[in-house]
Amino acid sequence: MKALMWHVSQNILITHPVNIRYLTGVKLSLGRLLVTSTGMTLFVDSRYTEEVQNTVKKGVNIGSMHDLMKAVTRRRRCLFEGDHVTVMQLQRWKNSFPRTRFLPRSGLVEALRRQKTRQEIRAMKKAECITEEILRRIPSMFRHRPTERELAWKLRAWTQELGADDFSFDPIVAFGKHTSHPHHHLTA
Repeated sequence: MKALMWHVSQNILITHPVNIRYLTGVKLSLGRLLVTSTGMTLFVDSRYTEEVQNTVKKGVNIGSMHDLMKAVTRRRRCLFEGDHVTVMQLQRWKNSFPRTRFLPRSGLVEALRRQKTRQEIRAMKKAECITEEILRRIPSMFRHRPTERELAWKLRAWTQELGADDFSFDPIVAFGKHTSHPHHHLTA
């Protein structure tokens, strides 16, 4: 987080859920993260405030979506993730904040995500060990002819049993004719 703030001489509005999770530790489908030279504030729907308070990284402030409106209104310039904001979303921002100049940037957080800290490397090694153990266990599951859903459930159970927090992305389990679908959704 400090590395991003060091690069910030202007404000950056982060909208991509993967980038928000990387910077804050919070997994959510809708939220906005405003990064300034003085800190970060994660803006969420007020229904999720309590949950976010329990998972957010230290040093990240929390605000409501209403607070985001006030925060952006005060900014004359605001960088945003050009790769992740639609034309319609940008137009809505321009209409809502006519005094704020929005400037697209590419790869701001992704560049940070490519550089791994010692802690991230340790976590990746732990994830590798967990993955190898799960891959070792999978063949025995097929003796019982599980459904895709049963195997996906078992993967989640093993993952927690072996000490992982969660998947980065939902597991993709596909049998038979479904194996040709790269992002197959579970069937019975």
